Amino acid sequence: METFIPAIPIVAEDTKKVRFLLVGDGPEMSKIQKKILQFKNKEVLLTGRVSYKEAVRYINAFDVGVAPFIRERNESIGLSPLKIYDYAACSVPIVLSRIKGLEILEKKNFGVLVELDDPVAMANSIISLLKNSKLRRKLGKNGRKIAEKEFSWQRVAEQILNKIKD
Repeated sequence: METFIPAIPIVAEDTKKVRFLLVGDGPEMSKIQKKILQFKNKEVLLTGRVSYKEAVRYINAFDVGVAPFIRERNESIGLSPLKIYDYAACSVPIVLSRIKGLEILEKKNFGVLVELDDPVAMANSIISLLKNSKLRRKLGKNGRKIAEKEFSWQRVAEQILNKIKD
């Protein structure tokens, strides 16, 4: 969120009718709430914790899904792209941080990778997708196809088992 939160006012300034929906909770939520209050932007909605089943409803309300990983987190605990799989399964185009292991987004053309820890690049990519519905639909459709082929729970379980065996 350290990259996404500063991107919010940039996107809001450019795209007047945009709303931001932050789904979930965690140890950083109080910091996030304080930062968002500074914007005086009533278009940022926080859901708090939601069940996995309920999360799909929220994802389907997105025009663009954002996964703002940061270098520090990735280096300390590794990559967990389940959120990306869910966005793709819901045909939602994705803007996400350029992290090793996520090149599939560009390779399979279902999202946009931005430089790590760069809120301006993230904002510009979000704005670009918000202004181009044809591209959003194309990336969303591509994501859905990839999700059906490569991101099913069966496939994810096989990949985890293979990692454990290695």
